[in-house]
Amino acid sequence: MLRKVIRRQDARVRVLFSLGLPANGQIPPDILKEISQFDDLLIATYTDTYQNLTLKTIVNLRFVHYNCLHSSPSFVFLDDDHGINLTQLHCVLSKYSVSELRGGIFGAIYPRSRVMRRVQHRWFTPIADYPFPLFPAYANGPCYVIGADLIRKLSIASAFTRPLPNEDVYVGMMLLKLGVDIHPLPNILLHKRLEATNASPLVAVLKHFVRVLNIK
Repeated sequence: MLRKVIRRQDARVRVLFSLGLPANGQIPPDILKEISQFDDLLIATYTDTYQNLTLKTIVNLRFVHYNCLHSSPSFVFLDDDHGINLTQLHCVLSKYSVSELRGGIFGAIYPRSRVMRRVQHRWFTPIADYPFPLFPAYANGPCYVIGADLIRKLSIASAFTRPLPNEDVYVGMMLLKLGVDIHPLPNILLHKRLEATNASPLVAVLKHFVRVLNIK
């Protein structure tokens, strides 16, 4: 459905879906069919689970670093259960120079948050991995945009940065090490927020765009 949302909009973009493997290590038949039909899937050999989202992020950064930097000054990283208004994104990013686009990151800024030490929590982070009480600011939620020059730096930094359970926090940690601030992106409605009918979000749950674009 995300393919239809992107293609219905008046914008020239390439879409790539990033996946790991199921627990049995075999690519499912429906995914093989998508690969044959659309040729827009990146399949890596990690197990595709919530706990491995940081690993998926590292794979994505390195793939773009080695294969895509020549194709665009910036790249959108978007959860596949969300959609994006590409015209609105162009309007926002057009306010920045090419050098700012290539060297920056743009997203919904989440301020410094307390580190989760409760073992049962999905984002549990042991002191051995991160001894400080607060995480740095990071781009939170389903979408952020990273410039080509910064992707190269993040790809390299990931080889020297201990993985953390929350992939967004992990990127924020690398940004702190690189001395890069996050530019705010407006109108991002996070995962479980339901938008009003007349809302015009930049990013929202996919069903909003399916309805607005009248996709069947």
